[in-house]
Amino acid sequence: MQRPRTLSSLVSLYLGGALLLLMLLLGLALQGSVRQFLEGAVKDKAEALASQLATVTLDAVLIHDYGTIERNVDALVGREDIPFIQILRHDGQVLGQAGMQAADLPLVTMPIMQADLKFGDVVVQYDDSRLARITRQMTIYTFAGTGLLTLLFFLMLRRFLNLRVIRPIHRLVEQMGPDSQGTIAPDPGAPREVIEMADSFNALQQKIERHIRELDQAHETHNEAIRRLCSDQRLATIGQMAAELAHEMNTPLSNVLGYAQTALSRSGDEEVQRRLLVVVEQARRLSQIVRDMMAAAHPPEAQGVAVDPGELLASIARLLPPILRKQGAMLEIVSAGEGESCWADPTMTEQILFNLISNALQAGARHIVLALDDDDDTVTVDVRDDGAGVPPEVQDRLFEPFVTSKRRGEGTGLGLSISQRLAREMNGDLRLVGSRPGCTEFRLTLPRRQHPIEELHEVQCADSRG
Repeated sequence: MQRPRTLSSLVSLYLGGALLLLMLLLGLALQGSVRQFLEGAVKDKAEALASQLATVTLDAVLIHDYGTIERNVDALVGREDIPFIQILRHDGQVLGQAGMQAADLPLVTMPIMQADLKFGDVVVQYDDSRLARITRQMTIYTFAGTGLLTLLFFLMLRRFLNLRVIRPIHRLVEQMGPDSQGTIAPDPGAPREVIEMADSFNALQQKIERHIRELDQAHETHNEAIRRLCSDQRLATIGQMAAELAHEMNTPLSNVLGYAQTALSRSGDEEVQRRLLVVVEQARRLSQIVRDMMAAAHPPEAQGVAVDPGELLASIARLLPPILRKQGAMLEIVSAGEGESCWADPTMTEQILFNLISNALQAGARHIVLALDDDDDTVTVDVRDDGAGVPPEVQDRLFEPFVTSKRRGEGTGLGLSISQRLAREMNGDLRLVGSRPGCTEFRLTLPRRQHPIEELHEVQCADSRG
């Protein structure tokens, strides 16, 4: 593979070629101008000689002294690059002639005049071969001087560009290395384009650092949510085990306690009463232990406050882009409500929505929609995704603990159960609207206004009895 050319070589190539072409054109123009000047000078010299000869010849014509004309003509031919001279009378008679006329040399004709009378013409032919030699020499000198000036100018300009353009770019590239840290500072006096390049790189670096911070924050949020979810899952497991244990132990304990208390009231033996008191005390202690286990496994109560659901969704969306980009997915928020607030626990609401979005991504979703709507009494958030969906045989029991459609080892089956329990803790609800491959929708319902504590407890008790 051919290595790309350096900026210095490209500048040298293009700049040298342009300067050489420019100097050649200037040399050709100068050579043409010099040639025209020399041709004009030779022609003017020939015309001046013809004019002088016409003046001298006029006197000789007037006195018919043709011998003088012949002597003047013979004396001038061969000098001053004049190969041929001819003097004609007005009727065409040759009064004097010297030299041989050449077919390829220019002629100058000057009339012999006195007042308005024409007595004849002086024809002078001049030789421009010496002019051609001078022109060739001038061409050689011109191009040699032009080439030398071009080389000197090119070297000076190349050095200037290396100092003011190429070297600042090299310094900028060195500062852009993978190990570079901090803000890139261009050389003092660098061109504006180099300064703009450095500013663009600094802005890009700041943007990358900001994205990295957001990604780290999203990872921390994700890990924290996972830790909270795992903790809730463990508590849910303990709670279920405690509930089952309490259910299994309540009847035997009640029987033991009842029989012990009955026997205690009917026995008159002090030793028997003492032992029955121990039985009653231990039974009551065991009942207290069961109640303590259930209290420890019970999740914290919801801390209801007025929440702007639109702002809550926007806050969640700001934390998810790094995770969405990693999965190749996108999140869309659609609001059909009027911006009314709801009464909820922000942390619990965030945990529910984060769990639903995580499940959608694990199901292969690439497009997730959070649709916000409200009515007089409730605010709803519909979570839609285009993932694989929930199998029909699991949908009816989806919110039961340890029920999951994931493969073994990928989930515990407690996430949706905990999410629904958290929603109900806030006097809301979470349910599956529908699911099929490519379209799954969950609906989280939250109350618009704060409910009295007694009403909240009644709802929870009714749910427990149900």
